[in-house]
Amino acid sequence: MAAEDFPVILLDGCSLLPFQLLPLHLFEPRYRKMVEAALAKDRRFAVAESILTADGKQGVGPWATLGHVISHESLDGGRHLVLLEGEVRLKVEGLSKLRPFPTLRAEIIHDGDAGPDAHIALARTTATIERLINKAISEGEAASLLPRLQQLAASHPGRFADAAAGHLIHDTTLRRKLLALTNPVLRLRHIQDALARLEVELSLGPQTPGFDPTLN
Repeated sequence: MAAEDFPVILLDGCSLLPFQLLPLHLFEPRYRKMVEAALAKDRRFAVAESILTADGKQGVGPWATLGHVISHESLDGGRHLVLLEGEVRLKVEGLSKLRPFPTLRAEIIHDGDAGPDAHIALARTTATIERLINKAISEGEAASLLPRLQQLAASHPGRFADAAAGHLIHDTTLRRKLLALTNPVLRLRHIQDALARLEVELSLGPQTPGFDPTLN
């Protein structure tokens, strides 16, 4: 597919994976303009990692996620509360402009074929999540997230992998790696390994030196 221009919010760290839900409070003037333009068009904008170039200018990471606004609330002072759902990967060419809001030049990248072995990695990852989810996140979030993950697992391994990673994996380096992987089985294997480590850490408890309940 040819590269296109997408409005984008630039955040520190890798903050969104496809099929992850991301709440945003948009108050900067540039991002208020961005979401207003997105709502007037197709309700879509990208989330990308903000970086500094070698010469100290605003840059962007090599991968991003295009999302769509599934709920929106206008607040006093022109602010916006948005719930964004990640939709698809973007291979980034660079920023096409910064004003009146940042715009990204990128190509939409769809998943590759999961292949015949996907069900093995999928079953292992699903079983780990079902054991883990009530320990790793709040009870209220788990009650809504688990059915969503189970539905995605039944329909599309790649989407399940992204949603699971988006909500349960916080390690920035691993999230960058997962965002750059278009093979669903490879993503599932990385996620299974990471969640298995988290399960061990949670079972050891907070008294263990080096314990980090946010994973990795």
